[in-house]
Amino acid sequence: MHDIVIRGGSIIDGTGRPAFTGDLAIESERIAVVGGKAGRGRRVIDADGFLVTPGWVDVHTHYDGQATWDPILAPSSWHGVTTILFGNCGVGFAPVRPQHRDALIDLMEGVEDIPGPVRERATADDIAEMRRLTEEAVRAGAFGFTTSRTNAHKTTSGEMVPGRFAEIDELTGIGQGLGAAAAGTFGMNSDFEDEEAEFAWITRLGKETGRPIWFLLTDRPTDPPRWRRIMAAVHAASDAGASVTAQVAGRPVGVILGVATSLNPFAIRERYKPVESLPLAERLVRLRDPAVRRAILDDRPSPALLSRFGPLVQLVAAQWDRMYVMGDPPDYEPRAETSVAAIAAREGRTPDEVAYDYLTAEVGNFLFFPVTGYTRDNHEPIREMLTDPATLLGLGDGGAHVAMIVDASAPTYMLTHWGRDRKRGPGLPLEYVVKRQTSETADFFGFHDRGRLEPGKRADINLIDFDQLRLHPPEVVHDLPAGGKRLVQRAEGYAATLVAGIPVFERGEHTGAKPGRLVRHRR
Repeated sequence: MHDIVIRGGSIIDGTGRPAFTGDLAIESERIAVVGGKAGRGRRVIDADGFLVTPGWVDVHTHYDGQATWDPILAPSSWHGVTTILFGNCGVGFAPVRPQHRDALIDLMEGVEDIPGPVRERATADDIAEMRRLTEEAVRAGAFGFTTSRTNAHKTTSGEMVPGRFAEIDELTGIGQGLGAAAAGTFGMNSDFEDEEAEFAWITRLGKETGRPIWFLLTDRPTDPPRWRRIMAAVHAASDAGASVTAQVAGRPVGVILGVATSLNPFAIRERYKPVESLPLAERLVRLRDPAVRRAILDDRPSPALLSRFGPLVQLVAAQWDRMYVMGDPPDYEPRAETSVAAIAAREGRTPDEVAYDYLTAEVGNFLFFPVTGYTRDNHEPIREMLTDPATLLGLGDGGAHVAMIVDASAPTYMLTHWGRDRKRGPGLPLEYVVKRQTSETADFFGFHDRGRLEPGKRADINLIDFDQLRLHPPEVVHDLPAGGKRLVQRAEGYAATLVAGIPVFERGEHTGAKPGRLVRHRR
C-alpha cells in the first residue's frame, strides 16, 4: 500500500511533455508511480480538476538571513516553492570569521548593503587561498560561488559593496577552485560596463574550468538594446566552448512605492524625513495635513538621499510616467493610461499631487515602479528572454530588498500570466512554464533528485486549482525580528504542497509539518 495516492490529476511532470491525466503514488519521501491507475493508499487525495506539478525550484532567493528565524520561509512557500537556493549576488552569512560577523549583519540589515572597508588588491598568495577555499567549499557540498559587480548594490551610506572592485585575476582564481573540484557554478551580477572585456574573461574562464557561468540579465530603461547585445555575446561564448547562461526574470523587477514601504517618491525629499519615523497611523495623519502636504510637494528630491540608492532606483525621483497604480489583482504589464503622469494629464493636476494624494489616501495604496524589465511598456522583451535556450528563470529575491520589492510570488505569476491570462501579447505553453521553474532550474545547479515527477524522484509536489489560481495585492507586515517590516504577497489556488512526500500546505494553510532540510551538492 502506498503512503499517499493523488488520484486523477492533470499531471505536468516538469519535462515539458504534454499534460496527461493519471494517478501519482508516494512511498516514504519518493515518488513511486506516475500515470495510469495506482493501487491503494493510506491517504487518497482527489486531484480531479487540479494540476499536479513538481514543487518549484527557486534558485535566487536571498534567504540567508530569514532562514535563521522563519521556519517556513514565506512568502516563497505560499507559492509552491519547495527548494530554495541562497547565497546569491555575493552576499551570505557563511562561512565567516568571527571578526567579520558584525559586517555581515550590517550587510543583511541594509538588505545587501555592507560597510565600505578599504579594499586592497589581492596578492598571489591571497588568490591561491581563495582558490583553495573555493575548492574545499564545493567538495563539502556548496553549489557554487557568486559575486557582485554592479553599482546597484550599495551600503546605507551609498558606498559600493567590496566585491564590486574585485580584479579579474582574483575572480579567475576562485573559478579555478570550482574547476579543480569539478563541481559548482560561478554566478554574478554585473553592470557589463565594458561588455567586450567582461565577456572575454568570462569565456576564457568557462573554457578553462569547464564550469557553468551565469549572470543576471534584465532590459534596462537607460539602454534598451543592451539585453540583445548581451544575449548575442552569451551565444558567442557558447559557440566558443564556454557554458554561459543569463538568469532572467518572468516579470519586471519593480519597486513597490507606498507610505508603509521603504521607498516612495517623497521619501527622497528632506521635508518628508520628519514624518518618516512616526508610527504608521500617525504618519498618515500628518501627511494628510494640508500644510505638511504643501511643504513636501514644494520640496525637491535631495541628491544626498538619492545617492544612497542604485542608479536605476534613483529614477524614482521624477519618472512619473513609469509609476503605475497596481490594482487588485496587481497588474505587472500596465498600460500607459494607468501611470501617474497619464492620470495627472487627464485630471489637470501635477504628477506630484496625484501620487501624493493616492498614496496617502489608504495605507494599502501602492504604485508599481518597474526598475528593469519594462523598457517597451510591454512584456515582449521578457517573453523573448524566457524563450531563449541560453537563459535560466530566476530573480525571485524573496529575502532581499524586503520592504521595497516582493517578487517571491513570481512562480505563481508565471502560471497565471504566461500560462493563462496574458492579454497584450502571446503567452507560453503551461508545460513550458512548469519546466522552466522545475527541471531546468534543478538540473542547472545540480539538484538531480528533484524537479520532475518520475519514479524515484523526491516527492516535492504541488496540487493546483488552476482555474482559481490568483495573486493577491502586496501587503506590508511587521513580522521580522524586533518588529521589522517587509512586503509579502499571498496567493489562492494551491490545493496542497508536499515536501518529501509530506503535505506542508493544504488550502493555503501551513499543516505544521517541516520536513525540509539543508541540501548539500552531490557529485
